Amino acid sequence: MEEVIHKYTINKLIQKNDDSGTVVKVEYEVETVDGDYRSKVTDDIELNVSNIQNFVKYEDLTEEIVLQWIKDIHGDKNEIKNMIIIERQKNPPKPPTIEQPLPWA
Repeated sequence: MEEVIHKYTINKLIQKNDDSGTVVKVEYEVETVDGDYRSKVTDDIELNVSNIQNFVKYEDLTEEIVLQWIKDIHGDKNEIKNMIIIERQKNPPKPPTIEQPLPWA
């Protein structure tokens, strides 16, 4: 059995329009690969910046810090979404109807 891989990519960091460098939104995607099957979900998180503790300057942000924000807010919900999509790819539901040739043809 192959290992399932979840890859996070941060696409954008949206800042307040002031000189603070405060990030208020993160746009990202999660791609899940399970053998020959794959799924990608794009999402974003809104950051509550009204009471910031442990503020990190924009220039000091790392991918690990931002990924932790995503995990803290969304957990693994998008990994689960991807796994549901992949499971449907592996085992598609039966169609509710089928077309058969005419029995007298």
